Amino acid sequence: MVSAHLGRGYAFLATALGTIRHHGVGTPPPDTIEGLLYALPEERHIVDARRLATALANVTPAARVSPWFGYSPLDPAHLASTDGIVFVKDARRS
Repeated sequence: MVSAHLGRGYAFLATALGTIRHHGVGTPPPDTIEGLLYALPEERHIVDARRLATALANVTPAARVSPWFGYSPLDPAHLASTDGIVFVKDARRS
């Protein structure tokens, strides 16, 4: 609804996490979107999801499965329709 109202003034940023160790979510498999982002050196990233989808056009990332109900991993099928991804390498208990 917001997109219909704001048009080009609206963007959707998905959130992705590498690990949530205190909830049993370990290092992501390297063939998942989270695994690809986890391999980058920095702790946090804002990623242009459409550019990432274009770069992965000949690769089909695997879908990650989370052992904890509180984290829903990125669905590779939705990557091209997402404006961006906010990625945090390691979520720590606060």
